[in-house]
Amino acid sequence: SLFTAAALALGGKRPVFGNKIPETARGYLDSLLLGQTEIGSYVINAYAPSDWSSEKPISPTYGTSVISSMAVALGAIEELVQEDIDSPDRFAALDQAVPSGVSANLCDALLGFAGARGSRPFEVTVKAPAAGLMAGFTQRFNFGAGASGRLRVASGYYKGDYIIPNVTLLGIVRELSRSNPYELGQVVVQARVADAERSVTIQLAPADYHVAVVAHDEGSLVQCSGNVRIRAGRATLLQPQGFAPVELGPALL
Repeated sequence: SLFTAAALALGGKRPVFGNKIPETARGYLDSLLLGQTEIGSYVINAYAPSDWSSEKPISPTYGTSVISSMAVALGAIEELVQEDIDSPDRFAALDQAVPSGVSANLCDALLGFAGARGSRPFEVTVKAPAAGLMAGFTQRFNFGAGASGRLRVASGYYKGDYIIPNVTLLGIVRELSRSNPYELGQVVVQARVADAERSVTIQLAPADYHVAVVAHDEGSLVQCSGNVRIRAGRATLLQPQGFAPVELGPALL
């Protein structure tokens, strides 16, 4: 999976790749070998031919390019998971890491090393011989026990399924819907979330829903706090608190 993510990134940088693998990459991946481990060893060696050439000759060879792609991407994601990445600022950093070859596929591949519980620290050592004008190199990347949680956040973000915590929405009520006055009502508030304009769905208790109806009729601003769940391009405010109209002061009129 790690080699596949690196090979796919050579064809174009994307936050997530599908299951289709180009023929050139497939041929290369089929040539990979696993090395022999010793009794009690947790070290797994994967061998890839650095001089494996694609049908269309390139320099350096395709194999070395995959290894280099992997090293660049690992360096980028290693740096990111050193800190919390579940905030809008860190999400911007995740976007900036995509051109380095970081993707959901890469994050998922690394999560496999962390074990079923995600608590196992691990390291990846990448070695490549010199090829053409490229010098040989050896690089080691370390992922501590806390890295798995952040890798999951990164993977979810690249797949379009993530949570932005501690958001206070400020916007206009655009839609209202409720089956009867004794049940929860659903409203859609147009607001700015993480530097993007979004339509955020909020489930409200009857009293708060009445406030939303009045605000909708008057076209006034409302505010509400909670965690915003982004999934498949849709935004939902989880556990909403403090839904209320916003009183505009003289300076804002």
